[in-house]
Amino acid sequence: MSTTQAWGVGIATVAADGTTLDTYFRHLGFGEAVPAGTQTESQTHTDPRRGVSLVPTSLVIDTTAAPTSASDVYLRLHLLSHRLAKPRTVNLDGAFGLLANVAWTSIGPVALDALEDVRYNQLKQGVQLVVNGVDKFPRMTDYVVPSGVRIADASRVRLGAHLASGRPNFCRRSCWRWFRHWRRRIHHGHAVWWRKRNGDRWREVLAWCKQRSWHFAR
Repeated sequence: MSTTQAWGVGIATVAADGTTLDTYFRHLGFGEAVPAGTQTESQTHTDPRRGVSLVPTSLVIDTTAAPTSASDVYLRLHLLSHRLAKPRTVNLDGAFGLLANVAWTSIGPVALDALEDVRYNQLKQGVQLVVNGVDKFPRMTDYVVPSGVRIADASRVRLGAHLASGRPNFCRRSCWRWFRHWRRRIHHGHAVWWRKRNGDRWREVLAWCKQRSWHFAR
């Protein structure tokens, strides 16, 4: 089996102007072709609430080459978050420029130029539209929930994060805040007994944070 060729089958959300807002891959893996018997969709659907089309998508990519489309980028991000690919083994050169800036709402991704119309139409139906964020990268948990992890704040973890199982996963900011807190306590003489028992353990904490920084959302 190829270790650089990857495939994915899913659904892309496409705005009225043809912009791909996101792509969700239900089936994916490494290989030179989509395996026979993989369940696929053949019909395009629409979501009138958001004014988007839901287009069946099937891709085979070379993960060592730069991505060529938004769906290509999403497949690579899915591979990382599913832990099928290791960090820094997937080429993401130019990925940022291929993704659209999207409003991530309670009813799914919405194009920014259509956001106010969608909000107004939802209000007329008695529904309050919640905008969780405006960004190019969505929350990971809206697409992938890896096994064996705990995520305290899903908004801090973006799709493409590679989370190791077996321990709580914090964002990079929380990790460094925790490290700085203990470094201050040690340097300022608070909890002297901790410093005497553990010596320069704060340096080990720093090394631990640096080694695992690629697990955390940027």
